[in-house]
Amino acid sequence: MSSVAYWSAERWRLPGLEVYAEPEFDPIDLGDGYAAAFALLGTRILLTAPIGEAGEHGVPRFCAARQRFLEKHGLWDQTHVELKDYSRMGPTPSRRAQNQFVDFVKAEFERGALVGLFSFGTRTIVRWIFNANLKLHGRTEQVFVYSDFDEAVERAQRELRALGLSS
Repeated sequence: MSSVAYWSAERWRLPGLEVYAEPEFDPIDLGDGYAAAFALLGTRILLTAPIGEAGEHGVPRFCAARQRFLEKHGLWDQTHVELKDYSRMGPTPSRRAQNQFVDFVKAEFERGALVGLFSFGTRTIVRWIFNANLKLHGRTEQVFVYSDFDEAVERAQRELRALGLSS
């Protein structure tokens, strides 16, 4: 893994918001060749990036690490949005990983703190699988797929402003 934090200003052009990344979470090894990077953009935008192939246990490990990060930064029970970079994800996820992810997304929206999931860097086939699974499970109104980081950030900020929150 690179010695430069995944969510560093060196790697991303950021829209005037501070990035809060820690070596403990950027990136974090989740085992079996899978990793994830977590950071905050401003105060209410969670930045996440799965790195590699999730395999059988990757999604639950990702979710647990995500929860630890949110709890550490006081956002677990606070309204926030998530920007998820899929550009370094491994090959098409297994059916099990897809189902685990859809269950996770549904549970997060039902819990109420996550108000939008804005993904980017997603390969076409993964985007199709992602959208089909979410439609089948009735969860599309809060999930958005964008072509790039800037577009996803802009939309996430708009969502927060609509709720009367700053990013």
